[in-house]
Formats: sequence, structure tokens, C-alpha cells
Amino acid sequence: MTESSTPYCGAAPIPAVLLRAWNLDPILLALLFLAIAGGIESARGLWQDESTLLANFGLPLLDYFGPLPFYDQAAPPLAMVALSTAYGMAGGSIMATRLLLLALNLALFAGVAVAAVRRKDRKVLLAIAMVAVTPLAVRYCVELKQYGFETQASLLFLVALRWLPHRAGLVMALAAVLSFFSYSIMLVVGVAVLDAIVFRFRGPLAWRWLALLVAYTLGWLACYVLLFQPATALQTANYPDAYERLPLADYARNPRLLLVRFQFMVWGQAYIAGFCGLLAALAAFVASHTRITPAMWRLQALGEDAWQPLRVMAALLGLVVLLWLAKLYPVSTDRQFLFLMPIGALLVAHGLVAATEATRSSLAIVAALTFTLVPSAGVTLFREWNRHATIQDTPGLYAFLKRNPDAVVLPDLLFEPTLRAYVANDPQRPQHVAVSLARDSRPMEAARQVLADLARSDVPIRQHVWYTLYSREIYPAYVDWLIGQAHGAPTSIFAAVQFDPRYAPVVAHAAHRRGCDAREAYRSHGVIAYRITCPRQRRQDDSEKPAGPAARRSAAPR
Repeated sequence: MTESSTPYCGAAPIPAVLLRAWNLDPILLALLFLAIAGGIESARGLWQDESTLLANFGLPLLDYFGPLPFYDQAAPPLAMVALSTAYGMAGGSIMATRLLLLALNLALFAGVAVAAVRRKDRKVLLAIAMVAVTPLAVRYCVELKQYGFETQASLLFLVALRWLPHRAGLVMALAAVLSFFSYSIMLVVGVAVLDAIVFRFRGPLAWRWLALLVAYTLGWLACYVLLFQPATALQTANYPDAYERLPLADYARNPRLLLVRFQFMVWGQAYIAGFCGLLAALAAFVASHTRITPAMWRLQALGEDAWQPLRVMAALLGLVVLLWLAKLYPVSTDRQFLFLMPIGALLVAHGLVAATEATRSSLAIVAALTFTLVPSAGVTLFREWNRHATIQDTPGLYAFLKRNPDAVVLPDLLFEPTLRAYVANDPQRPQHVAVSLARDSRPMEAARQVLADLARSDVPIRQHVWYTLYSREIYPAYVDWLIGQAHGAPTSIFAAVQFDPRYAPVVAHAAHRRGCDAREAYRSHGVIAYRITCPRQRRQDDSEKPAGPAARRSAAPR
């Protein structure tokens, strides 16, 4: 599927410098931009989604092909192997691990780009450049999670299917390997191959692809039953919000509820509409300044290759909605839709390349590259430069704790795994951390059980109960228990991330019960710390129990 740059319809040849601009300049600049922005992003601190998965690094290889032992985490097995290997190569350094992951992503992008240059596939080149400069690509290329592999797996399979139609066995073998890096790749493989069978392949070739797709699907289902489903069972059971939905009748009566639920997917793909609008404006401008015959603007039939990205995108969006309605696919953040980024970029690239090459206008090429790359790159750079991409300033919070060596550290539920990760690699760690929550993976306790455990001193509290505790009825009991772990120390620090300001009175009330005072001592992006000071003569009995229900209700925010 190569593209010729030979002029046609009497148009003048495109200058060599502009052909070079299509082929090399955008992708080189985009990858350089990704390297710079990713380097800045690599300096950010851990947050709980990363630190809970990080606890599972360094395990024996076979352990990644089953349920992970800590924090109810789940990730594709080969993605975990890659992340754990990078962490080991970096010697446990968070920043060095991020830089290694960034280098891996840059190498994959560059490898695909080199192949695209050799095949003169300008659409793939532009699509790679578009993906590389987006805020999501910069973030997930360096995040210590599996999500960066979702985008790369989708891109690798799509270009393999695009370039190697007569190497069905090789392409489907690649799909099988990628299935151990990405859970969502199965959706891309199924939809893209079926689209190619219906609209692109004919005769024995189509039957060969169909047979391989059936074999792949059966193999994936076997892996799902034996590996993927057991590995994700606790995440599905313990954190059901991502799968929950209202009765279908509620969505029929109020379709806005469905839009709110899918806002991550809608806004994540909103750039497509923007670029299509820019494309329309560009086409109108170029049409008024160049000689174009009506035949050049003839819309191709829906089955033509030019519409392939649109067909695949529409089918995947519809499939995700159906799977969510069946409670088989989570819809909660943009991370669940990263596999759509390469498809959306290819969709826009197809339109832009077709329009600009039809006009043979140097101005059209420059405008297309400007409209597609500069706005996204500008937003990304602004976010990185102004630290808007920082999720939680946990390094700042940790440094504050170290500046108070005599204080007892009381980490809130969501901060505890991150604090544990920092302490593990710091020879000058804080010496007085009062709480070490249990981190083993297991089914979620009911709220009543959690309250009973908080009232006892001989039962470990598991970190994953944050999901149960973060409610106005239960969280005060946990705060009361946590502050009690200081056992009347003159100074303690309640350190929290992703803290709801409505719970500030809960902290103050729990401290006041013990004759202590709680005041905000540190605040930064996504983190907060309260200094709790108690009179030296007032010591709490180790066996003191949490406050009764009436006291907790009075402290709960309204």
C-alpha cells in the first residue's frame, strides 16, 4: 500500500523540500517533542495507582501470568514483565524507570516511522506525529502502569494489517503476542480484521484471514478463561464502579446520563471533530486558490480504503458501548480508550493527506501540518511547563515529612502505598511511621466488617478498604483509628493525597477528642498534611477504642 508522489490532473510537482516535510520533518519534530516533554514528565512523583502496581515488581516470571499478590492489581503479563524489567534495570529509581519506558516508546514510534518512510505511507507518518504530541501519549509513555502498551499495541497491529495483507500468519502471530501486552487489543484485532475481510480481501486470501481470526479468537478466549479472568477477578469484584450502569430505561428517558458516563471517550476523541473542522476550512480555502476538477472531490464509496479508519472507529465505539451495557468492559477514565488514539489519528491523517495531495498545494501541506500538530503540542508543553500534568506532589509531601523527623507519620489510605515505595529506597527515611497497612490481594471486606476491624487492635487493616471507607458514614471511624495509632505522641502528621476538603472537620474532631489540636501544615498539588499537637502530659491508652456512632456522625461532613 504505497503512495506515489507523481503529479496528476495537470498539477505542478510538489517541491522536494515539501515532500521531505511530509516524510521526515513532522515525525522527527514530534519525536523530539515527545522526548523533551516526556523527560519533564519523568521527574514527577508517584501516585497511588503506580505505587500499588510497583509493589508487584520483581516477582518471578510465572507469577505475572496469574493474580498479582499485592493491592488487588491486574495487568497483562508481558506488560508487567516489561515494567518490572525496566524498574530492575533502573536500580529502583522512579525517574530512571520512567526514562527507560520513554526510550522504549520512542524506539517503537521511530521503528514504525522508518518503515512508513520506506513505504512512502505519509498517512501513518502523520498519525504517529499526531499521537506523539498529545498530552495522553506523554503521560502514559512514562507512567508505571500498563496503559502505554495499549496505544503501542493498537498502532503496531493496525500498521501490520495495513502493510502486510499477504502475510496473514505473521500479522496474527503478532496479534497473539500483543494480547499479552494489552487486554483491549482483542477488540482492535477482531474489528479491524473483520473490516478487512468484508471490504478489502477477496477469495482465498479472505478465507485465510477468516480462519486465522477464528483461531486467534478461540486462543484468546482460552487465555481469558485460564489467565486473564482469574488475574482481573479481584479488580472486577472489589471495584465495580467502572462496570456499573443504570437500567437501560433510565438512559432512554435521559440520554444525557449516557453522555456523562462516556465523557472520557467523547472528550478523548473530540480532537477528531476539531481537526475535521479545520480540514473543511482548509479545503475551502485551497479550493478557492487552486484549479481542481469536480472529479477530484468525488466521495469514495464507504467500502473504499480511505474510509477504513472511520469504519473501524465507529465499530469499536459501538462495541465498547455494547460491552459496557453487558457489564463486560469498564468505562471510568480515558485510560480505557487509549487503544482508539492511533485509529483516530489515522482517520484524521487520511483526510488531511488526501485533501492536500489532491490540491498539490505547498500552502495546503504547511497548513495541514500546522493545524494537526501545533495546537496539541502547545497544550502539552503548557501543561508540562506549568506542572499541570502533576497528578500528586508526593515528593513534596515526602520531603515535608522528612523535615519533621520527630513527628509520627500517619499516612492516609491512598498515600500509604506511595509512602511505602519511597521509604523502601531511601536510607534517610522517616523513622516514625505509625501505620503499615496490609497489602495482600483478597476479596473486599464489607463495611460492617471494616468497622469491626477498626475497633480491634489485633486485626490488620488492608489498604484496599479505601474503596469501602471513603463515605461520610464510615471514613470518620478510620480517621479516629488512624490518629489513635500515634498513641498520644506530642507531634504527629496526618498525610493524605486526593483528600476531600469536606473531611477536614473529621480530622480536627478526631484530634480534639484526644485533647489535641490539628492544623494544616502543608499543601501542594493533590496532597495535604495536618500537624497534630498534643500536650506532653496527656498520653493516650494503647487500648483506646474509636468514638461511638454518635460522635462519628457529628464529625461527618454534611
